[in-house]
Amino acid sequence: MTVINLMKGVNDLRYFIRKASKHMPDKNNRGFIDGVCHLNDVLDGIESMMKYVDDIMLNYYKRKDIE
Repeated sequence: MTVINLMKGVNDLRYFIRKASKHMPDKNNRGFIDGVCHLNDVLDGIESMMKYVDDIMLNYYKRKDIE
């Protein structure tokens, strides 16, 4: 996995959340809106971290997570 692939995945997740939230029957439910906002905040954090990470560092983080 490379940083470019990870960023593409984040963008795909954002698109899925946006598309799915339009068609949800409970889209006006407060808990659903809070969950969508939380997911977008997590994706924002991943995007901001990926600005400072290259492929070598990403591979290091993956190895540390497994060990």
